[in-house]
Amino acid sequence: MFIFNNVTNIHNKKLEIKHNKENYKKLVEALDDGIVIADKNDIYYMNKKIKEFLNINDKNKDIFKIEDLANYIKSSYKNEFVKNIITAHFNEESKIWVTKTIQNKKLKVIENKLTIDKVKNIKMIMFSDITENQNLLDDIVESEKIYRVLLESLPDGIVIIDKKSNKHIYKNKYIIEVFKKIKTEKFNNMVNDCIESEDFDTVNIINLNEKESSSIVVSNIAEQNIYIVIFKMIRENNKANNQRSSLEKIQQNEAFKTQFYKDVVDKIQEPVNEMIRENKFMDSQTNSSIIDSHICLVRQNLYRLKKVLDNINNIMDIENYSYDLDYTVFDLVQLLKQIVNLSKYYIDRKNLSINLEFSDDEILVYLDSVKLQKIILNLLSNAIKFSKKNGTIKVSVEKKLDFIVINIKDNGIGIPKDKVDFIFGSFNQIDKSLTRLAEGMGMGLCIAKKLADIQGLYLNVESEENKGSQFKILIKNTKNSFLDVKYKKDIHISKEFVDIQFSDIYLN
Repeated sequence: MFIFNNVTNIHNKKLEIKHNKENYKKLVEALDDGIVIADKNDIYYMNKKIKEFLNINDKNKDIFKIEDLANYIKSSYKNEFVKNIITAHFNEESKIWVTKTIQNKKLKVIENKLTIDKVKNIKMIMFSDITENQNLLDDIVESEKIYRVLLESLPDGIVIIDKKSNKHIYKNKYIIEVFKKIKTEKFNNMVNDCIESEDFDTVNIINLNEKESSSIVVSNIAEQNIYIVIFKMIRENNKANNQRSSLEKIQQNEAFKTQFYKDVVDKIQEPVNEMIRENKFMDSQTNSSIIDSHICLVRQNLYRLKKVLDNINNIMDIENYSYDLDYTVFDLVQLLKQIVNLSKYYIDRKNLSINLEFSDDEILVYLDSVKLQKIILNLLSNAIKFSKKNGTIKVSVEKKLDFIVINIKDNGIGIPKDKVDFIFGSFNQIDKSLTRLAEGMGMGLCIAKKLADIQGLYLNVESEENKGSQFKILIKNTKNSFLDVKYKKDIHISKEFVDIQFSDIYLN
C-alpha cells in the first residue's frame, strides 16, 4: 500500500524560513554594531563586527564563551565586564555601561534579555564604538580650558561686551587691575568713541594723563553680537610717541589676537548649541531604539559639556562682577514641587525614594529664581549621585522666625569630617574615591556657594562619613513690601534645564 501526501507547502515554508534566516544574518553582519547572542556564559552567535572591535585574529576565531571575550577587555575593566554579563541576574530592563578594550577602544555595551522559549533566557549584547565621539568631547573640554588659561595670562586687557546690554560679559585679570587705576566709565567712553566712529580693528593711542597713555583696539564680531576690546597701558607718553612708527606691526599682531578671540567664542559656545539642536532633530526623526540609545548618550554628554561651560561662565561673571540678578516674587513650595517632580526620573532609575515636606502651603520669597533653582539642583544632584541603592532623599522647606530654611538630606556615603571645610572650594571634589562613584568636575558646590553669596543666602552642610549629608539653604525672613501675593509670579522650570543640571548623573 502506497500513501502519497502533498508536502509542497511544507517544503516551500522550509525554503522561506531558510531564506529569511539568511537575510536576517546578512542584515546583522552589515550592522556597525557588534552583536553577541549568549546564554549566561555560552555564546550562540556573534557577528564579524565583534572581532573588529576586540581585534580578534583569525587564529583565535573560535570564541565560545563570554570569558573568552573578556580576555580582549582592558584589565581595569575586565572584572566589571564579567560581572555585568556572566554573574548578573537576568533583567527585563536594558543594562547599559561603558567598557574599554586592550586596544583602548571605548565601547558602549547594551544588554537585553531575549525570551526565545519558555526554557531558556537568552541575552543579546550590543557593542557600539564610541571612542571617536568621546575623544571629540574630551578635546572640546580640554581646548576650552587652554583658551581660558591663555586669556587670563595675556599681557593685554581683554573685555567682551554684549551689544544689546552694553555689559561686560568677560574681563581678564589684566583689565580688572586696570579698572582699579582708571574709572570704568572712562574706559567705556573710549570704547564708545571707537564704536561711533566705526574705527574697528585699528590701534588707537589715547593720552590718559601727562605720564600715561593707552592703546585700544575694538573688534566688531557681528555674528556673535559682541565687541572684543584689547586694551593696554603705556606708561610714558614719550615712549608712546616713539612707538607710533611701529603701529603697522602692532596692528598685525592685534589682528591675529582678534582672530584668536573670535575662534575662542565660536569654537566653544556655538558648536555645542548647534550639536544640541541637531541632536534634537535626529531624535524627532528616528523610530529605532538602537539609534535612540546613541542619540540619548550623545545628548547627555553635550548637556554635560554645556553645564561645564555654563558653570565656568557663571564663575567668571561672579569673579569679574559682571553678573545680573533678576529678582521676582514666587512661591518656594511650588518651585520645590516642580523640582522634585522633574527629578523623579533620575530618582527612580537610581532606585532611590524622595520625600518633600513643607511647613506652610505657600512660602513667598523675593529672589533670583533661576539662580536659586541652580543651587537646589546642584545640591539635589549630589544627593542622587552619592546616595546608596534604596536610599532616601528628604527635601523640606520650613518658615521660621528669622530664616526660611531649605533642607536637602540624604543617607548616602557622607563626607569625612576633615574634608567638610573644603567642599565649597573651586573645582574640588572631596576625595578621589568619590569620583569613582559619581561623575563631575567638582564644580557644583562651588557654583552653589557663589550663587548663594551674591543673593545674601547662607549655605551650610552637616555630614558624617557613611551616614549621609544634609545641606541647608538659609534665606533671611525679612518683612518686604514686595512679598505680597499680588506680585507673585508663577515659575515654570523646563525639563531640559533639569536634564542639563543632572547631566553628570549616569544611569545604569
